[in-house]
Amino acid sequence: LHQNARCELDGCGNVAQKSRVRAAAVVFLLLCAVLLLWRNPLLGVCVLAGCGLHLIYFYQMIQKQFGGITGDLAGYLVQMTELLILLVSVLYMLIGNIVK
Repeated sequence: LHQNARCELDGCGNVAQKSRVRAAAVVFLLLCAVLLLWRNPLLGVCVLAGCGLHLIYFYQMIQKQFGGITGDLAGYLVQMTELLILLVSVLYMLIGNIVK
């Protein structure tokens, strides 16, 4: 294939760019997890477990219902994960106040 035709097919450089974005996302995730666990270990475990379980459910549902991920579904994942973190944090605080 001609260079320009090949670039139209694979985006020329998308693999390298996706690798850098993925690496940055993993570093950010690990940094956030470490800081959350350092600041409040029990809340950190609850939030990370909830997010992990949500991600597993989301992936299985997306594969079954849609056959893959789209931008809209990625946005849905982000919003639902943010709401889950809020819910777990509020429940943690409410239960902590009841137990005290």
